Amino acid sequence: MDRPISVRVSFILVALAASWPATARAQSAPSRDASVVPFRWDSRGRHLALDGPNLRAGAVAFGPDGSTLFVGYDDGSIRRHDAGSGWQAGRKVEPGSAAIHALAVSADGRGLAVAVPGPLNFVVSGDIVTLRRPDGAAVGELSRMPGQVIALAYAADGKTIGAIDHLSNVRVWRVEDRSEVLSSEILRANGVRRVSAEVRASFSADLKRAVIVNSADDVIYKDVPWNHLVGLWEAGVKESRIVGHRTGMEISSAIVSPDGSRFVTAQELHYVFFNDFVSGNSLNGYSPGSVRGDIRLTFLMLSPDNRRLVSATKRGAVYVNNLDDKLNGLRGFGGPNGYVRAAAFVPKGVRFASGGWDPLGAETIPGTDQPKYEPVILWEVEVEEK
Repeated sequence: MDRPISVRVSFILVALAASWPATARAQSAPSRDASVVPFRWDSRGRHLALDGPNLRAGAVAFGPDGSTLFVGYDDGSIRRHDAGSGWQAGRKVEPGSAAIHALAVSADGRGLAVAVPGPLNFVVSGDIVTLRRPDGAAVGELSRMPGQVIALAYAADGKTIGAIDHLSNVRVWRVEDRSEVLSSEILRANGVRRVSAEVRASFSADLKRAVIVNSADDVIYKDVPWNHLVGLWEAGVKESRIVGHRTGMEISSAIVSPDGSRFVTAQELHYVFFNDFVSGNSLNGYSPGSVRGDIRLTFLMLSPDNRRLVSATKRGAVYVNNLDDKLNGLRGFGGPNGYVRAAAFVPKGVRFASGGWDPLGAETIPGTDQPKYEPVILWEVEVEEK
């Protein structure tokens, strides 16, 4: 494995695609007992299509224990689905007027952060982050981001909230008084420059470290293509870093471990690399293989204890790796087609929300030219602890 390059430079769940059979919509609602997992899920299990408007779901986020799911749509509405109501019928908690770009739920489940486009003017056209209660009641507005928010997260202690936009800007605010406590850039003028349903930016649990994909271009790194690089940011450090691996493969997704000690990159051909955050050096890596022939991993998530890694492709292949057991702990599953938008670790496995990002091909609503979007699909895999 090649040693990464590292250069200093002056100084962020969830969406969906692909056709999902209409029969999924007709399946019966699961148990209304919130303490019971509503379905049993593996490659032969059931999936539940959630009710919602025929619009793109711009953001999806689970509550802390996976028993609630918030879905934000392009009309500005947010629906809350939960185990107690059988998941199916989402309660609208925010009528809204602007497309939802990002959602985050606090660790105690009492806070909801929402990123929406701010009013256009001649100076700034970026997103505004607002704080709400889970019932949708407004708490207050935070300062405006220069670009579109691609990562939004509460700190584990619930005292601060952070955002990363597609232009590589980072903001951290204090929840109590909504004051801005940190504002910086991972890189100047070289952000992601494209917004997708892939996980392309991430914070550590304390919001002290972050990673972003595609944060430089080949003008700066002529020997390494811009899409083979990530930018690393650390609070209190005046210079951010660009780190890349000469593997010849595009980095499709990246996250920081909850404790901030490592960052994980997913590359083409299903390669996953674990890297030391301080040095940027690769620690180890593996390829989980391919359930459905898709070579691009678009979703990554580590469990809070850093023991399990979840990765997924747009075609619905997901992998759960018990890192303590290395490759012997790897399990692969086939889920519904489409981007995995969010995931939550639950007692018996991992719960997922997929879909909602792409239209269903050329299909339109009868009598209109409005495209049909596939629904957000709720599903789960059971993973036995060894």
